[in-house]
Amino acid sequence: ACRGTCFNTDRFGTVADHLERNYKKYRYVIWCDCRDLIFQSDPTEWLEKHLAPNRLVGATECFKIKDQATNDEWVARSCSPAAHARVREQDILCSGTVAGDAEAMCDLFYSFWEKHRTQLSPEIHDQGSMSYLLWDSPFRRMTYVPKMEEGFAATVSWFLWPNQVQASEMFKPLWTDAPPVFDWESGLVLAPNTGVPFSIVHQYDRDRKWYELTMEKYK
Repeated sequence: ACRGTCFNTDRFGTVADHLERNYKKYRYVIWCDCRDLIFQSDPTEWLEKHLAPNRLVGATECFKIKDQATNDEWVARSCSPAAHARVREQDILCSGTVAGDAEAMCDLFYSFWEKHRTQLSPEIHDQGSMSYLLWDSPFRRMTYVPKMEEGFAATVSWFLWPNQVQASEMFKPLWTDAPPVFDWESGLVLAPNTGVPFSIVHQYDRDRKWYELTMEKYK
């Protein structure tokens, strides 16, 4: 059962408890949001090809933390001022898509939960804490953040919200990587430069037309 007061963070405690008892049963753990996320291919195949020698994979939102005020505030609540000054220079890492080998994911989730339960402010947000943990020791040494062209996970809100044209006009100067390609004919989200379908697409519902296309494709 959850032991705190906020679903965003309490869910990590439930999973940490489970993994602590059972991580040896699994090869990989893929942690994903559910409402606004789809699989275009099997992400375990991507991990088999690309994870080693790293042990964790973070999904960039292609914005630096310091350039997005809400995420910057969330990270600041999760760490010391000195750590915040360093971590805010890195990309936002989405708390709704994290993967890795089972033991490393167990350690990550347990660390998250212990910080939430014993050290951090009750006002913390899971997104800020996850970005902080993955960009700080000891997890930074084992975390890989793929470029978009590698096709692991596309967190597409900053490329679709409120729609593609407006997103490009508003946010393009702040993007830290090439945007994903939205193929309106196939309904697939493709990696830039390589044209490979992303294994995971997150936050596809920010653009109403793309949402309707996705609903029709996967109905």
